[in-house]
Amino acid sequence: MSENVEELLAKLWLANQGYTGISSQAPNDPPDFVVGKSIAVEVRRLNWMDDSDEGVETDEYALTSMIEEVLEEAGEPPGGYDVDVKCQTHGVSLGTRKDKKSVKQTVTQFVAQYAKKIDGALQSGERPESWITGWECGMRLRFSSGLISRTSKFELVDVEAEAASRGWVVSDSIDNINRCIVEKTDTIKDKICLYPEWWLVLVAHNIDVPGSWEQDRWQTVRDNLVDTRPWSRIVVLNQTDHLISVDLIGHFTQD
Repeated sequence: MSENVEELLAKLWLANQGYTGISSQAPNDPPDFVVGKSIAVEVRRLNWMDDSDEGVETDEYALTSMIEEVLEEAGEPPGGYDVDVKCQTHGVSLGTRKDKKSVKQTVTQFVAQYAKKIDGALQSGERPESWITGWECGMRLRFSSGLISRTSKFELVDVEAEAASRGWVVSDSIDNINRCIVEKTDTIKDKICLYPEWWLVLVAHNIDVPGSWEQDRWQTVRDNLVDTRPWSRIVVLNQTDHLISVDLIGHFTQD
């Protein structure tokens, strides 16, 4: 059975915790896993949601694809430099063809401007400096020239949608964790009686992750959770390192 990234990370985390007998269940039919025939495990991506309940990464995937296309079309940067590109957006829409065309034109313009800056630096015998655009059309791009290389290129290294509004703060984590709890509790309501114990594993994405906060800040999250019944354990995993986790209820661990 095909498993998504979050489910694979949760499975690795369970195995690292020493649990055996981890069996995957039918897709789209909770639970995702059963441990030892008695613990039902549901897994969900913990992502930053906007007011429309869409995960912000949906926009990030689309922006990433578009910007990478522009950078490929731009070819090699002048002077043989490698150039890292980072993008932040706020209020940028990709909902229509006109929106997409406008965003693509904006990125293309920024790339061309930085290429000219590199040319100017080369003519002056100087090293190109990093350059950050303003919030033009709801976008901010940072260009950073690295070393000269045989395979010089513009390379996109990060895209962060709605950067100005989401804020990496405790309240964001509380809101989005509670959203996940409510959603998953509703998902399993007709299955609760089938297993004596239910666990919820949340894999952090686009939100503060285990390892980045002190324990007292996670305690603030715990103190502001919605009704956590029937879950007997709720865990948040670090997306980039599944060995790092925080228990919100249940078997408490240290960051």
